Amino acid sequence: MHDNARAPAHYGSHTIPPNELPWDEAIVRRELQKTFASPSYRPPSLPEVALKVMDLSRQPDVPISDLARVLEGDQLLAARVLQLSQSSIYGRQPVQTLQQAIMRLGVVVMRDVIFEASVTMRVFKAPNYVKTMTELRRHSVATAHFSRVVCRYTSMDAEYAFSCGLLHDVGIAASLVAVSDMPNAKDRAPLEEVWLAIRGIHEECSKYLARLWGLPPDVQFVLGAHHAFGNGAQVHPLAVVIALAEGIAVEHGLGVGMSLHMTEASDDLVVQRAAMVLKLSDKQLELIRASCAKLLTEIDL
Repeated sequence: MHDNARAPAHYGSHTIPPNELPWDEAIVRRELQKTFASPSYRPPSLPEVALKVMDLSRQPDVPISDLARVLEGDQLLAARVLQLSQSSIYGRQPVQTLQQAIMRLGVVVMRDVIFEASVTMRVFKAPNYVKTMTELRRHSVATAHFSRVVCRYTSMDAEYAFSCGLLHDVGIAASLVAVSDMPNAKDRAPLEEVWLAIRGIHEECSKYLARLWGLPPDVQFVLGAHHAFGNGAQVHPLAVVIALAEGIAVEHGLGVGMSLHMTEASDDLVVQRAAMVLKLSDKQLELIRASCAKLLTEIDL
């Protein structure tokens, strides 16, 4: 990785010995682990406004004026909330102020909009892997929205479902950025050469980033175990929800690395297994798939 003087502001540094290139899975995985373990590593930044809004939204009966006051601190996020509130989905009367926008959207939807905008604007950026980052952003946004749909058919509280769906593969984004910053990465690190290592470490990295961002322990746990549904014998229902939502996203062609056949195999087996763990009937799974398909016509990917 570049020395500190040349490294981007948000990321740490680490140097890969030249004689260890070209890449193989073991080398990439080891160097990524060193990068993320380095005291100088800095994760992609989330806007302070987004984190404050998330904290406020967890408080019962939080005043709308307090949320609007915080949101005013980030013009881009405020503009996104105002833009979405104008949609006919939420009403037909024009919205002129942030307080009106928040009231129309509701606190939960407003929080999710801000978090989605924050992540997509700040996290999914890696100049050497633009196509893959675009796929990753679309996959993550779809998984987030689908996670909320799945929760409607379970007894689970959907409090963190959207956030976990949006962030479940953020470790892939961070790993691609780290690889991009390595010397001559454009020539020496084609995606197919680093993908297996990144897939192998991405849950661990996603969990680590969630901890650095100060996200709740439940979110950290789910991000670190969404493919296995949990940690060993400890199954976390929200991890199962994310796995199901992710599988449905892939069914719609919204996977990552699909053009290189590097996405999860079919994911139909994952969907069926997740539905069984969540005790969803075939009819309920059919309804979830139908709702997700309809949602794709309404959300901006």
